[in-house]
Amino acid sequence: MVDKLFEVGVAQGLGIFFFLFIAVGAAFWLQNKTIMKQNDNREARYIATIDKLAESFQEVASVNQNVAEMRKELSERNNRQDQMLGRILDRLPIKMD
Repeated sequence: MVDKLFEVGVAQGLGIFFFLFIAVGAAFWLQNKTIMKQNDNREARYIATIDKLAESFQEVASVNQNVAEMRKELSERNNRQDQMLGRILDRLPIKMD
């Protein structure tokens, strides 16, 4: 392919700048190809990281739900004890001086 470009350039009387332009274009294309490959690898790592974080977030949500249920049970138990203590105190005889 480079030989054909060289023949076309010589046949049409194009100078060194045509070949420099082709060389710069090829270098630019190779650089873009490398950068795009790196970006694809980086994007794959980002997606894997996001998936791991989503899984851990589900675990955290489950733990939060369990803690909320435990708090609710604890507050219900405390309310029952307060009510029972009040009932006992109501039944105790009061000493009058």
